[in-house]
This record gives sequence, structure tokens and C-alpha cells, in this order.
Amino acid sequence: MHPFGFCLVLSLLLLPLGCRPLLPAERPQARDLVPATFQLYPATPAAVADQPWWQDFASPELDQLIDQALCHNPDLQQLWARLRQSRALARSAAAAHWPELTADASAAHNRGRSGAVAGSESVQRWESFAVALLSSYELDLWGRVSAQSRVGELGAQAAAEDVYAGQLTLTAQVCLAWLDVQAAAARLPLARQQVTLGRQRLELLVQRFGRGQASGIDIADQQQRLAADEAELARLGEALHQARLELALLVGTAAPLPLPAAPADLPDLPALPPLGLPADLLARRPDVRAAGLRLRAADWQVSAAQAQRLPAVRLTAGLSANSTALAELLDGWLANLAASVSGPLLDGGRRRAEVERSRAQVAEQLAAYRQTVLRVVQEVELALTQEQQRGRIVTALQAQLTQQQRLCLQQRERYLAGTAGYLELLAAEQARLALAQQLLQARREVLAARVALQRALAGQPLRPPSGATAEVLAQSRQNHAMTGQ
Repeated sequence: MHPFGFCLVLSLLLLPLGCRPLLPAERPQARDLVPATFQLYPATPAAVADQPWWQDFASPELDQLIDQALCHNPDLQQLWARLRQSRALARSAAAAHWPELTADASAAHNRGRSGAVAGSESVQRWESFAVALLSSYELDLWGRVSAQSRVGELGAQAAAEDVYAGQLTLTAQVCLAWLDVQAAAARLPLARQQVTLGRQRLELLVQRFGRGQASGIDIADQQQRLAADEAELARLGEALHQARLELALLVGTAAPLPLPAAPADLPDLPALPPLGLPADLLARRPDVRAAGLRLRAADWQVSAAQAQRLPAVRLTAGLSANSTALAELLDGWLANLAASVSGPLLDGGRRRAEVERSRAQVAEQLAAYRQTVLRVVQEVELALTQEQQRGRIVTALQAQLTQQQRLCLQQRERYLAGTAGYLELLAAEQARLALAQQLLQARREVLAARVALQRALAGQPLRPPSGATAEVLAQSRQNHAMTGQ
């Protein structure tokens, strides 16, 4: 039989077996893992923000810092490098769909000696040349090649979601570090005034002690308060420097960032963004999509492992030419076409163990996906709770500060009228400064809860940094098929 006919007959005999590739089973929906609505806030239809969420703070400085971080943060650059690696692995796995063609060429100079004839020896020299083209292709009867290609493709999509998640985390970290800088820089002058007033009060008490109008206990108590205020001032200075260093690290620089040029203050709390339904949240969160993609990749890996236990059919073709003269190399040639079937008979259970391992990976990824879904809803609920409770603290402190400011005005009027001493006025002013510092810290905590909420909602798409492939994240944000699995 002609070789080509033999291969054709063999392929036709095995073709019906390849009509049923091993595909992963469809997974049921997992929307029952989340409640129908959020507990602490009425659900509204999901809305897409028309601008990045951090622009609600109306700070050009913060906008510039986040832009620098998205372009120069080393951790984010590592995620982009991993994404490029994953995409290269996906292309490598997809290359198995195509025949492999290799070329080989060789040239040799040969020298040999023949046996002795009539007492003489003959030394011969000659050249040999060869050229060959070899091609091989595996028929994907059981879908093993397609399954491995699908695993690589889903892995690349999950890596793109990791980049998106890294951007969300980075923007939240930059915003929190910026809030730390603003809060510490705003509290620092208040703390200096606190120390200054404490020293004045201590001097007055010493003078009154000399006149017998104050006791040593009063002086010791004020010294202790002054030491506490000075320690708090030092802690604030350290916190400010640490926040500047942390912010510099996030934006990819080594030197501490300069202090704000204008008087530091915290922004006002923006309006609460629409939350939408928990199901909408699952479609927006990149970590949920990445977990779903990795779960689906694990399903396809099981299919590939199962197909590895079945026979494989490979077609090979070759074209070769050999000659002792380079000019005559193409005058004679040899072509061959063959088909081979190979399958495991005894492997000590290695392939069966690989299938079991792949199924265990599916169970692991399924548990990880469920944990991610539950954590997402918990993050939103926790951020809402923190913002509500911390907002109440801010309201209470604001009321206390308002009353204390009125008390300071009354004390000042009494002091000017001569009905109260300067010590009482200093005590009232110190209490006001302490409340002002507490209010600044409480406002920072409320804003931090809003940052956590915005990160948990993940509603605003981010743009890739300069030099990155712009369509990577655009494609990843369209992969919502796994969000309900």
C-alpha cells in the first residue's frame, strides 16, 4: 500500500474515536454564596463612575501621586512582567495546534584508510552533504492539546486580573499614605501649640508656687502632662516622616516626598457611592474573576490529565537528500510519510495519580473561589460599618470641639474682665487643641474607611501605565463569564 494511503486509512479508522474530546463539566452557579442585598445599605442599580474614585477628594497632589505610582511602582511592574510571562506561556501552549517543521543541514569531510593490498595502503578522502526537512503533528483526538492551550489562555487572563487587582490595591495604599501625611502634617502645629501652652502653664505654676499659691503636686502634675505632650509631638514627627517614606516607596522613589506646600488639611468626606447588588460586585472585583478563571483552568487541567492516559496519534513527514557533491545534492531525494499510535500500558499509576492531583487542585481552587466571594462581601460590609461608626465618633468630637471653643471664648472674656486667671484660660486652650487633634485623627479614620469601601467596590476601571499593552486590561474586564460560578 502507498504510504500516504496507509496513513489516510489509519487516520480514518481512528477519527471516530476523536469525535468526543474530554471536556470539563459545567459548574453550577454559586450566587447562593452571597446575600441578595447588602445588610447595612439599600442596594441600588450598579453605576459606573465617570472618573476615578480618588478624584472625589479633589486633590491634584493625590492625582499626581497615583499617576506616578501606576507608572513606577516596583510591585506593579512585577505584576506586569508576570502577565507577559503568562501570555508567552499561553502562546507556547497554543503553538501545539500547528505542525512542527524543522530543517537540518550538514556537511562533512571524511578520510579513511583501506586494507593493505600487495604491501601498500590506500588513504581515501571524500565529502558528504545532507539536507532534510522534518514535520510532525499530533492529532488532538481527545482534546489534550486544546485543554492545555485553554489552561494557558485562562492563566493569562487570570494574570491580567491580578494586574488590575494590584492597581486597585496600589491606589488605595497611596491614598492611605497620603491621608497619613496630611493628618500628621495638620496635627503637628496643633501639637506644637499644645507643648508651648504647657510650658507657659508650668512657668506660671512655678511662679505661683514661689508665692505660695500652688502646691508641688500641681507642678508635678503639669510636668507629667508636658512630658506626655512632648512625647506625642515626637511621635507625630516620626509618623509624618514614616508616612512620607512609605508614600515615596509606593511611587517608586527613595527620597522622602516633600511636605505639602499649602497648609495641610484633610479633604471632606465625599458622598457615598452606589453599591449595587452583591452579584454586580462579583462582576467588578478582579480577584473574584481571577479566582474563577483559575478554577476553570483547573477543570481544563483535569481534562488534559485524563487525555494523557489515552493513545496519541502522530503524523510525521520528511524530505531528505544526500550526496557526495554539493552540486548534485538536490538531484536525488527521499520523502516519507508515516503515522504512529502510542499509548501507555504500564506506568506504575503515574498518569492516574496525575489525574487525582488535578482533581484535588480543582477542589482547592473551588474552595479558594468560595472564600474570595465571601471575603468580598465581608469587605464591603466591614467598610460600611467602619464608616458609619467612625462617622458617629466624628460627629461627637465635632460637638465637643464646638462646646470647647465656646468655653475658650468665655474663659478669654473672663480673663480680660479680671474674673478668671490665665491658668484657666491655658487649660481651656489645651483642651481645645487636644480635641482638635482627636477630631483630625477621627476624620482620617473615616476617610480610610471610605478608601477601603472604594477598593472593595472596584467599580472604576484603571488605565495601564505607559509602555504597557492597553488592550490587556480591557480584555480582562470583559471576562465576566466566571463570576457566577
